[in-house]
Amino acid sequence: MKYLLIKDIKELVIQMTGPVAVITFFLICTLFLWVFPDTSYLSYGYASSELFFELAYYLLLFIIPILTIGGLSHEFNSGNIEIIKSLPVNWIHVLLSKFLSSCIFLLIIIVMSVLVMLVLSEITVNDAFDFYQTIGSFIGMLMIGAAFVALSILVSTFFSNSAISFIVSILIGFMFYSGFGFFASIEVLPEVIRRSVESWGLLYHAEYLSKGVLPLSSLIYMLSLIIVFLSLAHLKLVKKSI
Repeated sequence: MKYLLIKDIKELVIQMTGPVAVITFFLICTLFLWVFPDTSYLSYGYASSELFFELAYYLLLFIIPILTIGGLSHEFNSGNIEIIKSLPVNWIHVLLSKFLSSCIFLLIIIVMSVLVMLVLSEITVNDAFDFYQTIGSFIGMLMIGAAFVALSILVSTFFSNSAISFIVSILIGFMFYSGFGFFASIEVLPEVIRRSVESWGLLYHAEYLSKGVLPLSSLIYMLSLIIVFLSLAHLKLVKKSI
């Protein structure tokens, strides 16, 4: 397991996938928050954490698939899978290694985002930063980002083509993030069904976390998604290797 994790982290660094994902995240954040006039802090006249996190959640939809793209397919296409089979590990170890290596770069993004928030909290002229709301939002970034990682890994087990895997991951990720909320807004549906469907979306839970509220149900839901996605990926890999 340790060997696999170190190998996957090295591959993300050597192939520049990890650094590119981190740089892309903050480059786009900089453009939207400081350059583009419609969303710039300079246009609003003050800095708020809400705008950053709204942007960050959607950026993770695109950034996470960059981290996981071609990970499993590379093992099969390069022949590394035969080497892995000779090691005292199983598919669970392989999946956890892919998951944890990507989450490490997700944590790097979050840690750097914390530094950005600390700087913004010092230069802002008002009380736009609420400590509990900011902490809740960072927990949301971690949990939702981890769910996107698990989802992207699952998608990569179905497609050997990295481009297709990337696009499908984004589409399904968007569905889980805000797609359910869109369907819940259809007024012809009964109120009970609309509330139930809305609660399936990650955006619904992110909004609670961004208010500084940490409902146990939200944490359990996001952890459940991670476990389900990785479990399905495991079943697919076992079936694929037979």
